[in-house]
Amino acid sequence: MKKYKLTPFEKLQVEKERLREERETAEKRMLFQFRYIADNWGMVITKSITGGVKNKLSETIDNISYAGTNRTTIFHTSPRKMKWGNFLISNLPTIAQITWRIAKPALITFCTRKVMSMIFKKDKKKK
Repeated sequence: MKKYKLTPFEKLQVEKERLREERETAEKRMLFQFRYIADNWGMVITKSITGGVKNKLSETIDNISYAGTNRTTIFHTSPRKMKWGNFLISNLPTIAQITWRIAKPALITFCTRKVMSMIFKKDKKKK
């Protein structure tokens, strides 16, 4: 049985058809992406901006709050009668550092949600 060989013109036609199909597929994909961006442009921009700002802010706060605190901290106690006021005052830097490590993620989340709700206010329908 003899194999049929394509002529150069037929090869060009096959290649042209293949490229046309690839172009149509790429066009459909691009239209879908444009439609998504058109429908969600506000949220896309807000998420990218808030993500960048949040990362920069947390880096800055980390650098400020943890500067030079690589050593382990020990609570100070005095041999005389210990009162809560004296204990808190003598250990204020340590307590503040621990409190900040706990409160920072909650504060950042709260602020981010407040900003997002101010930007994307939803109109509440009155019944």
